[in-house]
Amino acid sequence: MLTNNVAALERSKGVSRDEALAILERVRDYGERPLPVTRLLEERPEASVVVASADNADLDGMTQVLARMNPAGLIAGMRVLLVASGAERAVLVLRSPADAPAITAAASDAGIELTVEISDMVDARGHKNGLMLNIETLAAIADFLSGAKPGVILSLGECSPRELPFGTPLSELTSACGIKAISIGHRFLAPDALDEPVSGEKSYGSGVLRFFGEDDCLVERARRELSALRMRSCGKCVICREGLYQLAAIFIDATENRSRKDDRSMIEELAAAMTDSARCPLGRAAGASAASLVSAFGSEFEEHVKRHHCTAGECLAYTTFYVDPDVCQGCGECVRACPASCIEGRPGYVSVVDAFACTRCGACVASCPSGAVKKTTESAPKLPDRQVRVRGGSARPDDGSEEPTRGRTPARRGRTTLVMPGKKP
Repeated sequence: MLTNNVAALERSKGVSRDEALAILERVRDYGERPLPVTRLLEERPEASVVVASADNADLDGMTQVLARMNPAGLIAGMRVLLVASGAERAVLVLRSPADAPAITAAASDAGIELTVEISDMVDARGHKNGLMLNIETLAAIADFLSGAKPGVILSLGECSPRELPFGTPLSELTSACGIKAISIGHRFLAPDALDEPVSGEKSYGSGVLRFFGEDDCLVERARRELSALRMRSCGKCVICREGLYQLAAIFIDATENRSRKDDRSMIEELAAAMTDSARCPLGRAAGASAASLVSAFGSEFEEHVKRHHCTAGECLAYTTFYVDPDVCQGCGECVRACPASCIEGRPGYVSVVDAFACTRCGACVASCPSGAVKKTTESAPKLPDRQVRVRGGSARPDDGSEEPTRGRTPARRGRTTLVMPGKKP
């Protein structure tokens, strides 16, 4: 599938309808509905156009490598589909205009009418009466046409894609250990999913596999996935538009310590509605992403909601920043780096972080040359309640002659004397 299948292109020129249908009986679509292609043909008997593209939910675009590496195979697969379906024309949606010339040349060689659309998204509404398939399905059809057995194109993160034969476990991609979760096609899965063999009856979405360790917050990762899908949504479908807004808001609140107790049930309800009712793969993928997170890693989500705690320490809203008096050198770099002026300090004295005003941006941690500014997801250790001299510093009296190097002075926190009308204070 990852080599230019010129033999399949030549073979497709003389294929009959019966031969085309026999090939399609052996191929499943590589999209979110991995049904036999003949079943999809039965669902669209009057289709006048065949449309092939990556899923709208594919944020990685890894499978677009097929347009560069196997243009002949894509056109061979498209020609078989046209012969089997009786459709008059074909549409291939590509993300890069640089891939169009080779595809157009192969279509001209095969004698088919092909329209190349350059877009990140396929218009599901505009092609609602057409036969819509995944671009990888075309390459698989070409393999069967030339006598080869296709597999699945997968990639580990940003690594080069590989074709794994059906029946091969996902662990063939890597020997990684010490991970707590994997994701593929926006779904979050337990590590034991690596032992499952690759199957044509499953959808692998973008085909990009990612690992997460103990230092990765899965709630934060889900927030990123949903935010990215929301930015990609065309906004035409109400269930997708509003569902993505609500899901993204819930996960943002979970990472910023603003969750509600019923958030998990709301996620499950929204995800089910989007999976059933969204018109294109983007909305259904968003629902599946949120549902898989709370299903497989519900304890980590509940930890954010109920315990107000992030074990990975990645959600800064659940962390406390403080200055270790045993390490601080009194240089004042953290004071100057704080954008909200939440740190008080002066030369030769241990800086003090105002925990109430702290925005938890983490700028102070990166600025400290001695590593004295630290963060913790637990309670901060007992610290001085006022500025003290750094260890080993000169014995200067703290007479207030040096102004604190701080943008503002915090209001005193304590009891307030109330003055009632008509009474002397």
